[in-house]
Amino acid sequence: MIKAVTNLIFKEVVMNLRSATLADLGLLRHWDEQPHVIASDQSLNGGLAPKFIYGG
Repeated sequence: MIKAVTNLIFKEVVMNLRSATLADLGLLRHWDEQPHVIASDQSLNGGLAPKFIYGG
């Protein structure tokens, strides 16, 4: 369990995390292919600051 306190509204947020399973694989691959995720991966751009891409 992870507890986090947001800076703006001072409300405690509790998240219960679980390990990923094979059932999650399709969703994880989908997320991994999103342009903003690719653009933020510093290992792919030589460690430079991420460049965010927004659709629209």
